[in-house]
Amino acid sequence: GYGGACGSHRPLCARPPSPPSPPSQVALEFAGTSPNFHYSNALWTNSNPHTGATDSQGRTERKTAAFGQPTSVVILEMTRNSVTHSVSLPISPAQSLLSIFMGGSMSTNGSLSDWRQLSGYGYQPHCNRQGFNIVGQTAYGGVNGQNNARIGIYFNEQIDCSSPDSGRVVGRSSL
Repeated sequence: GYGGACGSHRPLCARPPSPPSPPSQVALEFAGTSPNFHYSNALWTNSNPHTGATDSQGRTERKTAAFGQPTSVVILEMTRNSVTHSVSLPISPAQSLLSIFMGGSMSTNGSLSDWRQLSGYGYQPHCNRQGFNIVGQTAYGGVNGQNNARIGIYFNEQIDCSSPDSGRVVGRSSL
């Protein structure tokens, strides 16, 4: 649900950088089919709050004030078929999602097993390139044409990242 929890369909949550671990705040929430969150959309790089449409399950697309607040952990959470999976991405030093998305590419070190559960379909054992603002990644198969990602991971069966064909990306480039 909403409130202090991470959300219900495709949220990015931010945890403020003060111990002990305070509750996460929803910073951004939208359905994967939303046309508003492709890679080049200004919602990623401006400080304006956003409230969009409410879907058939009563979930409202939104970008909250938490998007501009410093965080030490970003939690990407996805729910499919009533099952929720998440991956936590530590941020050091703490910074806001706004500053992250306005910046350049940034590697992350989320749990590989959490990313694999989050992907919801097949993954491959190599590449495992994860981060924010991934640009120009060659992509085939299940991620074909999704060369840019605001946040994501790419998997490959080869030992390199030259031809990944699976992964999970959010804020992808338009196909």
